[in-house]
Amino acid sequence: MHEDDEFEPDYGPFENELPKNDAINYCYPRNWPSSDLRSKIRQDNRIKLTFGIHPRIVEMENTSKLNGWISDLEWLLKANRVVAVSECGLDNSGRKCDLEKQIKFFEKQIAIAVKRDLPLVIHCRGDGRTDEICLNTLVRLLPKSLKLHRHCFNGDEVMYRKWKTSFPNCKFGISPFILNDKKYQKYRSLVCNMKLKDIVLETDAPYLHPEFEDFGSPLMIKDICEKLANIFLCSVEEIANITTKNATDVYSII
Repeated sequence: MHEDDEFEPDYGPFENELPKNDAINYCYPRNWPSSDLRSKIRQDNRIKLTFGIHPRIVEMENTSKLNGWISDLEWLLKANRVVAVSECGLDNSGRKCDLEKQIKFFEKQIAIAVKRDLPLVIHCRGDGRTDEICLNTLVRLLPKSLKLHRHCFNGDEVMYRKWKTSFPNCKFGISPFILNDKKYQKYRSLVCNMKLKDIVLETDAPYLHPEFEDFGSPLMIKDICEKLANIFLCSVEEIANITTKNATDVYSII
């Protein structure tokens, strides 16, 4: 999700810009779509839905409200075309936070994912300790075989290997960060040391966007594909085919 201090509403379908399969991520409960809107969204067969409670939202709400949303989340995840609990995790980046409170509601969402046998999309931002706590929490509560998507991964090679050892079915989201070599100088090196079978592509549109533009688009997926083709010295088609298969595997999309 985006990195600004203020939250913006989730965006619905980008007309005429969606690839064959795309997932709309609703992780701000106040913006969860109504029943009527969910029905309208599902009319487009390209779109899948995910629901979760973002760790920053946990910071902003009282426990009673959060517990109510947890109950609502369990109900929402039973719906057709809902493919993951997303996104949840821990975030202590750039601010004071109540990490224990975040852990508590992270654990509740993990329990729902296990119960529903759904993959988890993990948001983990902060220092190395935050990553360690996040991974240890998952190891304690999740079957090793459960599928994970490490959202907008920008860790290092050691972190990558730790997560893969703990959860062999974990996939790592490569985002538009890869398009900005100047700002994210170490990102290319990380990606070079990853296996293509572990990579999924994500734009995080509209929140991550190119320089000099206000919003990102799902069409940025093409730019990411071309960048990875250059890194792995293969065709764009090969990158697209492999990463699409990785995504369909982790989300069990047929």
